[in-house]
Amino acid sequence: MFSLGQIFVFCLGLFILVAWFISSEKRKDKRIFSSLRESLDNVIRRVTNYLAVKITYIGRHTIKLSWYYGVHKILRFILSLLVQFYDFLEAIFTKNRDRARKLKLEKKQLSQNEGHLGQVAEHKASVSLSPQQKKKLLQKKLERG
Repeated sequence: MFSLGQIFVFCLGLFILVAWFISSEKRKDKRIFSSLRESLDNVIRRVTNYLAVKITYIGRHTIKLSWYYGVHKILRFILSLLVQFYDFLEAIFTKNRDRARKLKLEKKQLSQNEGHLGQVAEHKASVSLSPQQKKKLLQKKLERG
């Protein structure tokens, strides 16, 4: 495969050769070396077609490649933003989960202290009679008999 520098030098040489032939023909107003000129025209036509195909291919390839790299960079940037957003949400989620666990433990401890028996004990303590009231009640019971 030819490098771009080699192709450029080859094209430049062909251009100079053709320009020299054309200028000398215009000076004499007739074709010089008509059979050689026709073969040179065929060679130039083939080379031009070959170069047109290669340059078109290289141009398309370069444009496609740069397009793919551009899209890749944009997608990579979006992915990094998504990762940062995910990490942010993960931190919030972890804090929320820890708070929920803490509240659940507090609720469990409160419910153990204030279960049915705990409520009965609280009610009993709140409605219990004072020592003086207990003595009066005991005396009334004894009097009734």
